[in-house]
Amino acid sequence: MKHLRAAALAAAVALAPLGGAGAANVEADNPWRIAQILQKEGYKAELGVTSKGAPKIESAAEGKKFTVFFYGCANGQDCKSIQFSSGFRNKSPITAAKVNEWNLGKRFARAVSTDKGDAFLRMDVNMKNGGVSQATFENSLALWSLLLADFKRHIGWR
Repeated sequence: MKHLRAAALAAAVALAPLGGAGAANVEADNPWRIAQILQKEGYKAELGVTSKGAPKIESAAEGKKFTVFFYGCANGQDCKSIQFSSGFRNKSPITAAKVNEWNLGKRFARAVSTDKGDAFLRMDVNMKNGGVSQATFENSLALWSLLLADFKRHIGWR
């Protein structure tokens, strides 16, 4: 009887709708769920794998492609955190001074520049030890989208 109850509970949890009351936390060890949430929020989400075997999700927001990278993985599984990342290349180089100006005035995301004048915007989400609530994850996704749009304006990206 105990096993039947456990199986029924497991089935109920698996069939619970995304975002419903009592929804399980969002964890980096479940890329498929993160992709589902991206899609539910109106983003495309294409699951893939990096050259090192870690999961990744290709997406876009504000007219700009971005990737969700998974970190702290063991053999491509049991990941502990994610990072939203988007690369920028302008006709004229994006200077370190422009990137530093952004970093001094913003929180939550950071920009880096390369020797070639390209830039990357990145935002980490720690999901170790139980993940984050779905509402918190959706808030992080919305924040990423806002920061992405703001960074595009800041560097004059078209």
